[in-house]
Amino acid sequence: MPNLPESLFVEPTVAGPGPSASPMPMGLNSASVNQLILLLHEPQHREDALYFLNKRKGTTNDLALSLWNSFNTVYILLQEVISCYKLLTPSKLTTTNSTHVCNALALLQCVAAHPETKKPFINGKFP
Repeated sequence: MPNLPESLFVEPTVAGPGPSASPMPMGLNSASVNQLILLLHEPQHREDALYFLNKRKGTTNDLALSLWNSFNTVYILLQEVISCYKLLTPSKLTTTNSTHVCNALALLQCVAAHPETKKPFINGKFP
């Protein structure tokens, strides 16, 4: 679990898969960009983190820099996009899956459009 303030979490009300079920983030709307990026690294919180990071796109100037310079984050975003390919044939892509992938693509677009991350992103030769 990343080192996040306790105010972001409450204990789950529904029993998870076992006694080690992690708490659910509740105060994500007020979480910092760095806290949300840390939550991207946890699969059980990724969807919410993608959503709230996407909401910050227009209001946070350095979001692209934070995404690009944080360890493994661009890889996670690419993984999210690639994971939808198997749902395309036969068509099993749900609205939830589509929204999830669109949020990841929008964050990658944010990185690709920023003046300081554009060149390194292009030089990365992502598929």
